[in-house]
Amino acid sequence: MANSRFAASRIANTQPTYDFLTGASSPSRAQPLQQSFRQSQAVRPDVNNENLRAQIKALQYEVESLKQDRDFTNLQHEKDLRDAQMKAEADFKRAQASESTQHVASHKYETLARQLKETQDSATNQQQHLEKKVRALQDENRSLKEDVDEGQSELSSLDRQYKHQLQEVESKHSTLQKTLSRS
Repeated sequence: MANSRFAASRIANTQPTYDFLTGASSPSRAQPLQQSFRQSQAVRPDVNNENLRAQIKALQYEVESLKQDRDFTNLQHEKDLRDAQMKAEADFKRAQASESTQHVASHKYETLARQLKETQDSATNQQQHLEKKVRALQDENRSLKEDVDEGQSELSSLDRQYKHQLQEVESKHSTLQKTLSRS
């Protein structure tokens, strides 16, 4: 009986604490001695059990490998998602910067267009004012020329009258001198 207890204790101590099929932990090792004895009697090592154990270990390895693949795939998806989010944020910031730059350029264009229009309006108004001034000066110049022509004509007429009167006076003077010298 001591051998069977020892065998039962050895089997209980060599049983894994993790259930690979369900993924949960096995009941604690503090199982009653009878229960572990029954398990040891129920599981007798033979060739079939060794094959099953090999298959179980292969399946456990495959499950572990699949879990690692799944974890790796999840990590890769998370990385791809983070990369996509970072790219989207960078694109959004670029779009905002572009929109801001476009807004600034549009504002500058509007300001320059307004200044150009104001300058053109001012130049047009100044040109109209200067043209008006030129016309007024031309009218004044024409009027002054007419006044000069009129003055020259009057002066010429007065000069002729003066010369004519002078001739008359000289003629009278000459006649008077002749008359006086005869007398």
